Amino acid sequence: MADTLETRLLDALSDGVILVDPDWRLAFVNRTAAALLRLDPEEVVGRVIGGDAPEPPEARMRIYREVMRDRRMRRLEGVRLEHPELAGRVFDGEIHPSPTGGIVLLFRDVTERAAAEAEARARAEEAERRIRESEALRSLGRDILSRVELDTVLRRTVQHARELLDAGYTAVATREPSGETVWRAVVGNRSELWHRALFPPGRGTAGRVVAACAPLVIEGFPHNPDFPPDEFPVHVEEGMRSALGVPLLDAEGRAFGSLIAGGGSRSPSDRTRWSWPRRWRRRRAWRWPTRGSSRKRTAPARRPRPRTAPRASSWPT
Repeated sequence: MADTLETRLLDALSDGVILVDPDWRLAFVNRTAAALLRLDPEEVVGRVIGGDAPEPPEARMRIYREVMRDRRMRRLEGVRLEHPELAGRVFDGEIHPSPTGGIVLLFRDVTERAAAEAEARARAEEAERRIRESEALRSLGRDILSRVELDTVLRRTVQHARELLDAGYTAVATREPSGETVWRAVVGNRSELWHRALFPPGRGTAGRVVAACAPLVIEGFPHNPDFPPDEFPVHVEEGMRSALGVPLLDAEGRAFGSLIAGGGSRSPSDRTRWSWPRRWRRRRAWRWPTRGSSRKRTAPARRPRPRTAPRASSWPT
């Protein structure tokens, strides 16, 4: 292209400009484009893209053909060229249809801006990660605090239950999401086996109580065939002869755990004192008087005194 006012104006632009004619021949390369792409305009002008000039990657070439065909502008962002001297450089560009039937490539170097945006994204991701970790730590702290408070409540509960029932030991077991039951708190235990006791669904005192959502009374252990010892290892370790399980219900009436009380001991002197499952059955059979059934108590009739004749007065009249 001859040195005209048009070419001087194009050379003065801060954006790179490359003109391509309808035959895909490079018609003009301004000074900015030559500096950005490390090109010599005298060598590349007149070459044909895809012939004696290298063809760009297929994705970009397809966009060039679309602009050449439908005469509509396209934008390119974050373009990285394959030339080794341009490694790491990032370009944004626009492809416009030219009045002569070809296309005009306008592009600019945005490497510094892209680096700043990448750094800002990295800082934002790091801040988000720290926020998530902080939220996770706070949530973990709340969980630990709630568990500590819950364990304290459970321990006090089983302690009061042991005193009320006069049991050898009392425990609270809860159901896990998997359906298994695990002992959460125990008072009066001798062994530490309950720490490792994890019962499959429907097995053990708590498992049976939760599955049936009803109380369970065990007597004659470990000789009762209805309660095999291998299903109740904690009772075996504690030397229990009898046990009671009561379901713990949530707001919807579903059993989420069980209160367990064990009676009996290895000591022969204590074997006779654990008859509380029978006492509990008798207590369960108690009928408390209601307002409609209560009888009005009346005082017993008083026996009348026999009447006697008055004594003669000894006072002088």
